[in-house]
Amino acid sequence: MVVKILADATPTSGLGHLRRALKLQNHLANLHIEAQVLAPHPLANQALDWLQALKITTHDFLIVDSYLAPLDFYHHAHAHARGLIVLEDSPHARMPPESVIINPAYKAQQLYPQPHARMFLGCAFMPFEKAFKVDHKPLKPKPTTLLMSFGGSAQSLRFYQHALEILQQSSLSVHVIAPPELALAFPKTRARVHTHLDLQEIAALIHASDIALLGAGGMLYEAMLALTPTLTLPIAPNQTHQFTALSNAQACLPTSLDTLLADLAQLNLATRARMQAVQRDLNIGSALQSTLQAILLGY
Repeated sequence: MVVKILADATPTSGLGHLRRALKLQNHLANLHIEAQVLAPHPLANQALDWLQALKITTHDFLIVDSYLAPLDFYHHAHAHARGLIVLEDSPHARMPPESVIINPAYKAQQLYPQPHARMFLGCAFMPFEKAFKVDHKPLKPKPTTLLMSFGGSAQSLRFYQHALEILQQSSLSVHVIAPPELALAFPKTRARVHTHLDLQEIAALIHASDIALLGAGGMLYEAMLALTPTLTLPIAPNQTHQFTALSNAQACLPTSLDTLLADLAQLNLATRARMQAVQRDLNIGSALQSTLQAILLGY
């Protein structure tokens, strides 16, 4: 059996789907299951526009992490592939009835009025990189270092630009993780901009930061695995549900460009300690590997 993980990677969608696919590939490797990541990007094992070029065979087990694939692609994949898992952040309509659905967003159960046994919902099923996970992170009385990242989609650029200008008014040492094509358009500030980082390097930077300012995508869960107090600002519509649910649980503090400095001031020691306690109890990714093993043993 060949497992092929198909992921979006475009200026509109950014690299979140692809990075999640690469983390999922690592989980499969831990189960001694070989998988290939396909995406139209050099980070993929096969830099392929799979929507146009992939020929699906009965030897293929497909895992699809995409919002660009049309509905007929899923039905074609279900009819011709050995098996199909759909990885999503919000429900796709009219999926093939035998599809396995994994939605790893926090409180994803609330999005599915009629869940079935082949749905695996909630952040216990989140793919993650072990380098981010810690059991303890000391908190300074006053934060001095902030890590900022809003992903790599085109719509994130204005958030980077405005936040960098606002943070000039702060005494914090600011580090930014961003793709190079966006970083070229950043204003000149005191912030240190990091491009071309791998997951291990990103993890090291999160561990070294006192607080984070992030979008509500996959990197938010990495910060919570690292027990890093976080301000969160949603960038894309598919982030809205998990942003709201995690904010309500006090796992992160919601912010906006208009209130950023005031919200930073709220991150006192007690608030950050409460946030860490919630983050620790989320059990991010705890059920994913055993679930993948159970699913794939059926094939």
